[in-house]
Amino acid sequence: MKRFNTKYLILFFSLSLAFSCSTKEVIYDTLTKDNALKLQSDVVSFVNAVYTGLNTDVFRAYAYPIWLRGDDIYSTSAGFRVYCTKTDDATAAQTINAWNGWFRNVNRANYLLDHIDATTADSAYKERVKGEMYFLRAFCNFYLVRMWRNIPLKLHSSELNGNLFDTAQSVDKIYQQIFIDLQNANNVLLKRTAQPSAEFGRATKGAAQGFLAKAHLTYGNYLDLKGNGGAIQQYQMAKDWCDSVINSGQYSLVNNIKDLIDVTKEPAAYQEVLFGVQFTRDPTTQSFGSSFAANSTPGSMPNVGGNGTFKSGYGNFRVQPWFYQTYTSGDYVNDYRGQALMLTNWTNLSNRKQVTFPYVRVGSETINIEISPSSAPYLFRYTDPLAVEASSSENDYFTIRYADILLTKAEAENELNGPTATAYSCFNQIRARARNADGITPRSTPLDLSGISDKDSFRLKIADERAIEFLGEFSRWFDLVRMKSPTGTTMMEYQLNVVIPRFPKGMPVYDATKRVWNGGRTDSASVPPFQAKFLIFPIPFSELSSNPNMSQNWEYK
Repeated sequence: MKRFNTKYLILFFSLSLAFSCSTKEVIYDTLTKDNALKLQSDVVSFVNAVYTGLNTDVFRAYAYPIWLRGDDIYSTSAGFRVYCTKTDDATAAQTINAWNGWFRNVNRANYLLDHIDATTADSAYKERVKGEMYFLRAFCNFYLVRMWRNIPLKLHSSELNGNLFDTAQSVDKIYQQIFIDLQNANNVLLKRTAQPSAEFGRATKGAAQGFLAKAHLTYGNYLDLKGNGGAIQQYQMAKDWCDSVINSGQYSLVNNIKDLIDVTKEPAAYQEVLFGVQFTRDPTTQSFGSSFAANSTPGSMPNVGGNGTFKSGYGNFRVQPWFYQTYTSGDYVNDYRGQALMLTNWTNLSNRKQVTFPYVRVGSETINIEISPSSAPYLFRYTDPLAVEASSSENDYFTIRYADILLTKAEAENELNGPTATAYSCFNQIRARARNADGITPRSTPLDLSGISDKDSFRLKIADERAIEFLGEFSRWFDLVRMKSPTGTTMMEYQLNVVIPRFPKGMPVYDATKRVWNGGRTDSASVPPFQAKFLIFPIPFSELSSNPNMSQNWEYK
């Protein structure tokens, strides 16, 4: 069991932050003399409930549209298909639930910020809690502004007699508040190694600094793509905050990337993870685990996802064949990450035979063993052999890692000065870890990057490296939307209109007689020609109908 022990998980549903009522019908969404925060123990309970909100209200179920809006993963499930084909609209259920969930978490953070001073908690603890709430408010707003652009900026908790009709604010204003909140958090939060063990997984100084780097880089990208001034200053700030993390000595890459994704070794992974959303196998309610493993892994593979008697997966998410081909060839031949993160063979639980996934090599080589009827790899980023059930795996969602800091610095340096020795150094640390493979038998590839002299080419290499390094970590769509391509468009437009059309349409087809692979390399419906709406989410219809001050994003009008 992780930080969210049963006591706090139950409190999550009974405290004001859940906007619900207890069996005694005590209403908690408005501060009263009966439910006010009073003691430090009250504050502790509320803090845990705020963190739990990230788990239950967003990442447990409603972050999948972010995953599926990229170009790397698609779904065969009808429930998810609308997102990977990018045909969702303002009525899409998970979009509505994500919007509501993010704002509930903003409100929870605001509630503590508004009321903690009136408690009897000691002053040092109050300041730390404020720092965590500033961080969490910024964290939520960072996701909101990237997903929906112009959003309401809520700096105080909502009350029943307050103004509920907020007006959307500009992207610039949202980012300025994100920077303020993260700087306030950085001023008071503890370093990772100074954090009490009972607070493991909560925001630290490194988390605040890491998100300052990511937010400044992303805002710089936004200004760059818009043709506005100020991008250079943002890139410099991103680089400076990366240096704060790097020079702190608090974080480093884990030696073996497989250890990073091994659920039984997650606590040790936090030497690299600056901030993660934690999940737990909760046998009582089965409501606080993740479903990443079940949705990613195949139904014929035992002890991976918690589904049914054999603890298999659902197999809802698959890796595009073009992606597998790209990141197991060229620079990425024999790259251990391709082996660790994409599943192409396993033992079938029904007949105990070795199954090889159909499309496992580039081209049309002869396959000499029994073939699965499917034609695309599974995502293997998440597995949990001890999962209680399919929605109760212990796999955390790592929102930012030290690898991200290194690639962010390389990218910021490239935007400032081109592919300098500094940019290469940060980039090649990621490849050196990939060559380390399983930590036992090092490999000779991927080679260190060298010989690139222009910004556009180096930026493409960074986009490629991020694609394989962070596969399955909800980052691909964000990267495609924010990064500028060599043609001056977003990387999303470049991928959908230039890169992916180079691959034949349709899925690979196995010719059993000739024992070769024919067909295409894409689930074509998931990588359609670019439309502007692929860069943004629609404002939910429920928000538009209840708030007269909100209007739909122009891409959906």
